[in-house]
Amino acid sequence: LALAFLVVLLALALLAPWLVPYDPHATQLGQELQPPSRAHWFGTDVVGRDLFSRVLIAARLDLMIAFAAVSLSFVAGTLIGGAAAYFGGVLDQVISRLTDVLMTFPLFVVAMSFVAALGNSLQSIVLASALVNLPFFLRLARSEVRQLRVQSFVEAARAGGNSELRVLLHYMVPNTVPTMTVQLSTGLGWAILNAASLSFIG
Repeated sequence: LALAFLVVLLALALLAPWLVPYDPHATQLGQELQPPSRAHWFGTDVVGRDLFSRVLIAARLDLMIAFAAVSLSFVAGTLIGGAAAYFGGVLDQVISRLTDVLMTFPLFVVAMSFVAALGNSLQSIVLASALVNLPFFLRLARSEVRQLRVQSFVEAARAGGNSELRVLLHYMVPNTVPTMTVQLSTGLGWAILNAASLSFIG
């Protein structure tokens, strides 16, 4: 049921330009703040714009922001967190401390500061959302690789003459993907909420 709902949601977002009953930016004088009705399923806003049309069109943008941000966090977190756990030493300590420091701050405040510093743009929102999701992927990837590096298949890969980098990228990182995918699905929801919150405060 959840998968079916997600497929419908994605289909509505992709087909939104052809499904909307009204221009989402067109104002209609005399139709301000109308309640839900047959003509306007979700009602209208303060300038008479159809809210149902605006929700459908916004879904495409919100999902694009979420997928872009979480994909960046997923890739960067998996590679950096995995490398830190696999090679250990100073790299592991630095990554761990930076992650702890980042997580001590309210993540929305971090995102808001990041957007304020880089400028109010779509790219800034994507990068800010990626940044606040990054610590979760870093910690999860680090935990997974720490468990995997003592497994027999890793020792066999080393014995087969593979370099340390190849062992990490070809044997260990792919084995973290199932667990990381669960975090990815959770991160999508948080990225959408983060984008909506940043939009709300302007």
